[in-house]
Amino acid sequence: MIETILANLKRTWPVYVTLAGVLAGGSWWLSGQDPVQSPILPAAAVKMEPHIELLFTGVQMQGREKGTVRWTITADQVSSSQNQQFVYFDEKPRGTFYNLKNWDAAAEASASNRKVDWVAKKAEYDSLSEAMTIQGDAVFTTDEQDVIKTDEVFYSARLKEVRMPKPVELVSHNGTTIKADRATADIEIEAVDLNGNVELTSPLNSQEGL
Repeated sequence: MIETILANLKRTWPVYVTLAGVLAGGSWWLSGQDPVQSPILPAAAVKMEPHIELLFTGVQMQGREKGTVRWTITADQVSSSQNQQFVYFDEKPRGTFYNLKNWDAAAEASASNRKVDWVAKKAEYDSLSEAMTIQGDAVFTTDEQDVIKTDEVFYSARLKEVRMPKPVELVSHNGTTIKADRATADIEIEAVDLNGNVELTSPLNSQEGL
């Protein structure tokens, strides 16, 4: 019996060797081909890399506090990080800060809230820390036509703080100009700190020159 089995194996082993070679060669060849997705089976999972983003066009984003709109950002092209923590406004970002307290101390000043419009080269919003970064020739214009120009602005809704770490220029609607190396504003207590070389230029009243 054993002799018969050995004799059969001796006759058939070349077949097994050939079959094994065909399977190995076929597996190697298939591994080098692009996968073909069956229309019936579910799509294979695609490995997402951290740098892959979602891209949108013509987007407006709003920031709300207790149901009240505090700010909006609009851009022609907007992208988002894979985990959606960061939103990038790379094409002509512009926006508005709403419901700001009236900072005009004049007795005849209206009690209505104020707003500030802005434009820049790019902007970024971090949804985790609730912070916004505005960069590149940023220009802020109030509804009273006061203008603030700087190159970089950090706004933190959580800390109630605005930081301008680069040179700042403020031109008020009455002609007064203020320049500083950097500035910080506390929104909650409505205080502004100007740091570095601070320069103030005020237009003379016609009667002051007499």
